[in-house]
Amino acid sequence: MKNLRTLFTALALCGALLTACDDDNGVELPPPYENEADASVWFYQGTIKVSEQADGSTYTEDDLVVKLVFNDERTRCNIVMYNARFAGNMPVRLDIVINGADVTVTDTGYRITGDGIVPLYGMGGSWPQMPEYTLTGLTVTADTRAVKLSSKFGTFPVEYSAEAFEPADGAYGDEGEEFELPEPVPPPSDATYDGVFTVFSSTGPETDELQVGLTFDDYGFCKIILYKATFTPWLPPGDGMPRMDIEIDGVKCGIDPLGNYTLTGDDIMPVAMGKEFDDYIVSGLHGSITGDHLQFSMTCGTTPAAYDGLVSEQEEE
Repeated sequence: MKNLRTLFTALALCGALLTACDDDNGVELPPPYENEADASVWFYQGTIKVSEQADGSTYTEDDLVVKLVFNDERTRCNIVMYNARFAGNMPVRLDIVINGADVTVTDTGYRITGDGIVPLYGMGGSWPQMPEYTLTGLTVTADTRAVKLSSKFGTFPVEYSAEAFEPADGAYGDEGEEFELPEPVPPPSDATYDGVFTVFSSTGPETDELQVGLTFDDYGFCKIILYKATFTPWLPPGDGMPRMDIEIDGVKCGIDPLGNYTLTGDDIMPVAMGKEFDDYIVSGLHGSITGDHLQFSMTCGTTPAAYDGLVSEQEEE
């Protein structure tokens, strides 16, 4: 019995040693690498997944290096992807820079978001824009140990997850580190539009002549007001949503490479007569203002809708 207890004790000690040491050479394993919390540049290395390839598959690649560059105030972040590509048959790899994403401090690190950001790519020392890969719905969670990113690059849904990474000295350049905040978007004038509002029901499209108002603040956001509108025009009065002035507030306003205004919004609660309508939460709102022309599309609850109009003639007089 004494020999048996001695054997169990020896086995337990071996297990403890194996847990603390590398199996091959007995060297104690180092702790996982972490970015320095107060540094302005963080590196990660991990896996990118790009959905909706031409053949319906998902392109996956490991060991993609991403750099986050924070401004001193930790309110903006530039994101750099090194030697990236979005498909297996993409002929060249590109260094891609995503400038000026918004940063929010969380309990564990940072939340980085952006919409309508036009990425840049390295080409012979210059950095042309890539408007066909404009980012929508960019969401990043990052701490000193790991990062997760999701966004649409043009029409491609992209996901990236990685762990902190310490590159060799001089392995990567200073792309994205000349930090310049994007110029504030000058808001267009408040305006009222006359046009056609289309709601796509299960029985087909329902069109309605509708006035829409836009009001802008000084921080890059606007409010869309649908006058005397309903999201259920196919239902008889009393069965669906009554006609009301519906407000969609907190829509992001930006500028595309051609100088046109862009409108984007997601997860917005519509309000009418002081009441919130949680059955019709607005998602996937995308639109543009080109001269006197306003157009946008969105989903109201589960119902797709779109608007196309011109500045009201009464307002032009």
